[in-house]
Amino acid sequence: MHRKNLEAIVVGIDDVSKSLKPIFDLSITETAEQLERARRRKEIGQPPGKSKDSLGDEISWEQLLDGSTDKGEIWIVTGDSDYYIEIGDKSMLAPPLSQETL
Repeated sequence: MHRKNLEAIVVGIDDVSKSLKPIFDLSITETAEQLERARRRKEIGQPPGKSKDSLGDEISWEQLLDGSTDKGEIWIVTGDSDYYIEIGDKSMLAPPLSQETL
């Protein structure tokens, strides 16, 4: 049974993959400009992202910046400490990221 479930996950026919498909169908590929900005962000060590990881966080952030212009308030829900700092019992967007959203 375990092997059968793993095989279903690998080919994307498990219940979770099927239920998430409509969300993943909306994903977009980064533009050349977003990719360049993400690379530059990584090179200078500007969050989000970790120096040894791929460009995933950096690209996601660049896409968020491009896609959220004039959209009003945006909530970021994450456990990834690249995006936030804790001040007492409060979590706040990391200062460099916060400056970019102004």
